[in-house]
Amino acid sequence: MPSTRSLRGRTFAARWTERFGVFVHGDTAPTVEDWNLILGMWREIPDPRAFRVLVLTRGAAPNAGQRAELSKVLGGARPRIALLTSSLIPRMAGKAFALFLPDFRVFDVSQVDAALSYLDLASDRGRAERMLSELQDDVLGPASA
Repeated sequence: MPSTRSLRGRTFAARWTERFGVFVHGDTAPTVEDWNLILGMWREIPDPRAFRVLVLTRGAAPNAGQRAELSKVLGGARPRIALLTSSLIPRMAGKAFALFLPDFRVFDVSQVDAALSYLDLASDRGRAERMLSELQDDVLGPASA
C-alpha cells in the first residue's frame, strides 16, 4: 500500500498519498500558520495536475489572499478538487476558486459518493472514505458531519 502523509494545524487536518489527499476543516478560517502548512504540502506534490483532493469543511474557507497564494504555488496546475460542505460561505468561496481552478466542484456533505466519483478515486475509494472518517473525528469530533 502506498505511504500516507499527515498534517495537522489548529484549524484543519489532512492526509495524502502520491495520488490524492483528504482535508477536513472546521468552522474557523485557516490561520496564516495553517495556510503556510497547506502551501508547504502542495509544494511537495510532484504533479499537482494529476492530484485529486477531497475537502470537507463545516464552514471554514480560505480568504482571497490565501487563494492567490495557492494559485501561485500551483503555477498553472489545475488539480481536481471536490468540496463537501453544507455551509454557504465555503460554497461562495468555491465559486471564487473555480475561477482559477476549473476542476473544482462543490458537493453537499451527503454526496460523498458523488464527490469520490468526480475525483475518479474508484480504486482508492475505501481508503479515501477511511481517511475522511478519521480526519472528521480528529477535527470535528466523533460522528460529525
